[in-house]
Amino acid sequence: MLRKLLLSLFAISILCCENEKYEEFPPNGSEDPIIGDFADNFGNEISADFYGEITDINNSPISDVNIVIGNQTVSTDANGIFILENAQVFENFAYIKANKLGYLSGSRTVIPSVGLNKVKIVLLEEIVIETVSSGEPSMVALPNGASVSFDGNFISGDNTAYEGTVNVVMHFLDPTDDTIDQQMPGMLYGEDLLGQENVLKSFGMLAVELKSENGEPLNLAEGSVSELTMPLDMSLISSAPNSIPLWYFDDAKGYWIEEGMATLQGNSYVGTVSHFSFWNCDIPVESVNLCINLLDNNNEPLSNIAISLTSESVGTTGGFTNDLGAVCGLIPANEVLVLQSAADFDCQSVDTQTIGPFNADTTIDVIIANPESFLINETITGTVTSCDDEPIQNGYVLVNYNDDSYIEFISNGAFELEVNRCPQGGDTFSINAYDLDNFLETGQLNDQSFSTPITDLGNLTTCDEVEFYITYQIDDEDPVTIPGEVIVAAAENNTYVYVAQQNYNQGSFQLFIYEDSVDLLYIQENGVVRYEDCIDLDDDGICDNLDNMNYNLLNWGLTIGDIVTLEFDGTIADVNGETRTLTGSLNVEIIYD
Repeated sequence: MLRKLLLSLFAISILCCENEKYEEFPPNGSEDPIIGDFADNFGNEISADFYGEITDINNSPISDVNIVIGNQTVSTDANGIFILENAQVFENFAYIKANKLGYLSGSRTVIPSVGLNKVKIVLLEEIVIETVSSGEPSMVALPNGASVSFDGNFISGDNTAYEGTVNVVMHFLDPTDDTIDQQMPGMLYGEDLLGQENVLKSFGMLAVELKSENGEPLNLAEGSVSELTMPLDMSLISSAPNSIPLWYFDDAKGYWIEEGMATLQGNSYVGTVSHFSFWNCDIPVESVNLCINLLDNNNEPLSNIAISLTSESVGTTGGFTNDLGAVCGLIPANEVLVLQSAADFDCQSVDTQTIGPFNADTTIDVIIANPESFLINETITGTVTSCDDEPIQNGYVLVNYNDDSYIEFISNGAFELEVNRCPQGGDTFSINAYDLDNFLETGQLNDQSFSTPITDLGNLTTCDEVEFYITYQIDDEDPVTIPGEVIVAAAENNTYVYVAQQNYNQGSFQLFIYEDSVDLLYIQENGVVRYEDCIDLDDDGICDNLDNMNYNLLNWGLTIGDIVTLEFDGTIADVNGETRTLTGSLNVEIIYD
């Protein structure tokens, strides 16, 4: 079953307040680098299933985020949810990338487990903090004291010198923030100077992105360096070494790479870098891979349970067990760990045990004798039919309880969904059921009460039209309807609306809408681009397909809240150059500019 949207990975590496000093860095510089492929640590290639949620910093869902796992691509729906099955990953390393216009690239790296792997990624907005000029030294600072300096020498993506204004985007991530593991890229796992793998303990991260006035990515010119300043939380001062390795996140590889040093100056770390990415001040920690199977006293798996692990030397972090009761991740080696289990991290009732130490990769079973002492397990069931009393065949239900969302697909008109809640938590929830074939919904049904342990909602009827949608049909194939808030952005400079959305079964649909024309980008199915507006089959720079699309723009606008309505029909070439008919319409609301 598909349940709560939270991390399935833990790596004890991000919080805390130790009372002892770490040894100074760097280690013995006379050691020779290890020759080998770092990816050998990832193990064999496997297939795994993923289910995730993408939100902004305020926990609001973000639609149409492009998700890439291995060689497959999918997009989030209007609820910020994505599902990708049978993705090709490694047994010790699965890299999930999330990208959307207007946000910094986000990602999560996990050790996949058997069953459904659940992830949550928080995307940081691409907000320009300050604009500087090329050819002039400058410094940009955040109110918390984080800063970056520039000597004025920048290059464009083609490595040519850039002259003009530079828009600086910055975000500082505080390691004492409980949500840092959702905001940072990858996980705290990296390759050191010797080519060895490490779990990392962060003392602060700084993301810097440079853009030209036209939005083109920029970077530092060759030979140029910038000075980074990262403030330390007062709780970390006592354990902060005088010098610490710097690590940058490699967006292509999915892990951190050691490069350079920072020194403690007052209450901040200061270091120089020669290029921009996410930068991180980290201590490496010896680690092993641990998988926990959480079971009750009948050896039944306990799914979607909040797990926290506490290390005396490194601190505390955690995740949630998957549908099979499993959770895997990197932990500090040779340490006794305190394991706490709860229905949610905010619960007051917990089960506490000690495990370890572990000096090698390990899988263990952990038995909880009385799980009912700290959680209430609820099962929500029901049926969903159309207004004509026909069972829904293609749809899902979305349940909201407290600040969490749960989703379950409808199977032959029925659904069954499990929710864990704290004994002291609320006893009401809301639910909405979607019919993806007929573009209908029940509408949100609020104040539904739990009837522990089984809440039977009876029959729900999807009779309300979904207000915002994309629908299209290719040749005589079944029509595709994508309901929900179908939005991406309205661009100020180029005066266009970028529209995209995803349907779980069919794929995604993207296009640009100008006030006097439409530029269709592509239609993607099952991770493969099937139809594209401009296809250069000969790689000669000339579009070989001759489309003949008619567009009728009924409503138009560029500001948040405006409704864009469009009808279209005509022909479009597929990726093999074959001509297909395409008809459809859309009605979307702009919610981002």
